[in-house]
Amino acid sequence: MILRGKCLLDTLDKRCDRYISAIVLGLNDALVEMTGALAGFTMALHDNRLIALAGLTTGVAATLSMAASEFLAKKADPAARHPYTAAIYTGTTYLITVALLLLPFFMLDDPFTSLGCCLLTAASIITMFTWAVARLRQKPFLGNCLQMLSISFSVSAIAFGISWAARYFWDLKGM
Repeated sequence: MILRGKCLLDTLDKRCDRYISAIVLGLNDALVEMTGALAGFTMALHDNRLIALAGLTTGVAATLSMAASEFLAKKADPAARHPYTAAIYTGTTYLITVALLLLPFFMLDDPFTSLGCCLLTAASIITMFTWAVARLRQKPFLGNCLQMLSISFSVSAIAFGISWAARYFWDLKGM
């Protein structure tokens, strides 16, 4: 029984390792794009229902776009195998990440509290995923985790700032 369990884990590790780049693509792009978009929507809209709707629309469109792009990239690479599978891994990872990041906007009332929870969720996902990849690939954890955190949160801060400036410039403070 233990031998079968080890064989199953080895098989899953090899399959996961084969598609880790597709998973990283979906996860990282969703984290960077969606935290940035949700930060911008929060500053611009100040309404959780509108933020959730805009985020859901953006997330679904981006999921389909990323899956299609991964499929086309793998299809164009003569050395790549199974472009459909890679696209499914990318799209599924992207969609799950979008759902987790949007959850606070559906559950809470205050948009800035929701954004804080969203960013905390993003930081947790980044930390857990970076740890898992570091273990799988036997790579350093802390530097990679800090790099991914800084990229995601820098994009969020820039999007938030742009939205704040646009809101101020177009005098949308009462909206």
